[in-house]
Amino acid sequence: MTILRIVLFLSLSTFSFAEITSFLHVQGRDVVDDQNNVVKLRGINMDGYFWAWDWDQNLHNSYATQADIEFLDSLGANVIRLCLNYHYFESSDGYNFIDNYLQWCDSAGIYVLLDMHVVPDGNNIFFNSVAEQQLVDIWQGIASRYVDEPAVLGYDLMNEPWPDDASVWYAFANRLIDSIRTVDPTHIIMIENTLGGETFEVSDDANVLYSYHDYSPFAVSHAAATWVGETPVTDDYAYPGEVLTSSTWLGYSEDQPTWTMSSSSWRYWDSGNLIVPENADYAYVKPNVWGNVGNVYYDDLGSQKNGANFSVFNGGAEQASSSDANQPSIWFFLAGGSHTGSWATTAHSGSRSLGISGTDPNGWAVWGQGAWILTAPFIPVTAGDTLRATGWIHAANISGGGVSLGFDYVSAVTEYYDRAHLLSDIQYLLNWSETNIKPIWCGEFGCMSAAPGNSQENLVRDKIAVMNEAGLGWAMWSYRAPEPPSFTLIYDDSLDVPLTNVISQGFTGFTWPNAIADLRLWHVGQDVTLRWSPVDSAVGYTVYASPTTSADLNDYTIVGTTSNSVFTHVNGLSSQQQFYVVVVNF
Repeated sequence: MTILRIVLFLSLSTFSFAEITSFLHVQGRDVVDDQNNVVKLRGINMDGYFWAWDWDQNLHNSYATQADIEFLDSLGANVIRLCLNYHYFESSDGYNFIDNYLQWCDSAGIYVLLDMHVVPDGNNIFFNSVAEQQLVDIWQGIASRYVDEPAVLGYDLMNEPWPDDASVWYAFANRLIDSIRTVDPTHIIMIENTLGGETFEVSDDANVLYSYHDYSPFAVSHAAATWVGETPVTDDYAYPGEVLTSSTWLGYSEDQPTWTMSSSSWRYWDSGNLIVPENADYAYVKPNVWGNVGNVYYDDLGSQKNGANFSVFNGGAEQASSSDANQPSIWFFLAGGSHTGSWATTAHSGSRSLGISGTDPNGWAVWGQGAWILTAPFIPVTAGDTLRATGWIHAANISGGGVSLGFDYVSAVTEYYDRAHLLSDIQYLLNWSETNIKPIWCGEFGCMSAAPGNSQENLVRDKIAVMNEAGLGWAMWSYRAPEPPSFTLIYDDSLDVPLTNVISQGFTGFTWPNAIADLRLWHVGQDVTLRWSPVDSAVGYTVYASPTTSADLNDYTIVGTTSNSVFTHVNGLSSQQQFYVVVVNF
């Protein structure tokens, strides 16, 4: 017995090899060619290992070959978003890199969007006039070189900008546009909104395509991602389903003891059993003080739940933060009054501890862990569980204050995610586009392969369906990664067939109306059995099959109906491959 998903085979054998002769431009809410035919741009990001420059200055040149572009052409892609690192342009290498892709893509009829994915000084560019000018010069050089190249879709000015004030970005974007237009009046220019997700500021330039990135729900799309924070995103949430979207502070362990007497040496702390209150979903160990405590140090922290040990992330405070080498990893400091926190060198073991200093009689301070959906440091709890906090405390100068070690309690905020929720997440951008008569497209979306079950295919399929129904162009993130888990179609040279099937159908305009998202296929001999999760309120299901995939349901033949969530297509593989679609009847 073989278990397969969505399709049993995918034929990839034809190539277009159509040289591009038409520049694309913006017209109202659409992108059109020189005959004013609407072009729906659907493709994929080619990240080019942009992140590897610091240790390998040539790896980007081995990311893909012409065969990869021909493969994407066979799937139906008509655009790639080519990620650039500003370092490439410290020599002629950057232009050679682009030229290769243009040669390959031009012959395949695929447009190339040039995306400046890494800019000088990163997100600090907005505070660095030298870095800003460097980016201005780079873009002007690129535009000068490719002004007459129709295979270039346009210029994506900066990937995911995030200044303190969005208006700072839009002002700089307009400066970049003005510079580019002195040498290139023709190509589309792409402006992204910031990571804050605001609607766009309208540019005075008439040939702008406005780009957003969409990774909702983040706990699914970034399942097991290690680069989001200092602990991995968990892989606990499936799509469709109930998904963690944030967490809120519920309270603290009010039954924890307090020390108000000084000690000149390290003392062992054991909170005893503390009872988890109602509505708590998580807990984490929290060093805390109040009042005049002088200098206090916490080290070698531990915890227990219902008698079982739970490790405290960086409980010995030895690991430095990846974002700030002068702070302890995972921990954050919060205070009221004049109390201060430090990554102290006074230690019970090792060389570091968590320090708190303060003499304000009305002040308080804590060290905490975790935030948003980064729940890996948390202890999962339910009401009535017993917790214990342990560790070593050095508090030699308490004078009218107190020190303690207990827990903070956190409530999970979840939302049910399905196709309707995905649409609601971008509706404000669709409304903006309609109101301002400006085009938008999705420059990045995708899902990590570590998401449970078929979540990756389900989420990507529904994202594409929502965008195709709305008439948007898009580029999935991304094409290749060295190894899983990641978002990609290819790991080294291994193809993710289910995800490839989804995106290939998406390129042709599929929307899968009322289609089952978690279809499973088994075949024994020539018989094919389909199973799926029952859909609430469904009165029945219609099963369609076709030897070729198509965006038009009329190209499929009805092979049966069923009132249950299972159907056997007898002799379904008698002569050739089959593509199946199950449609819900309400």
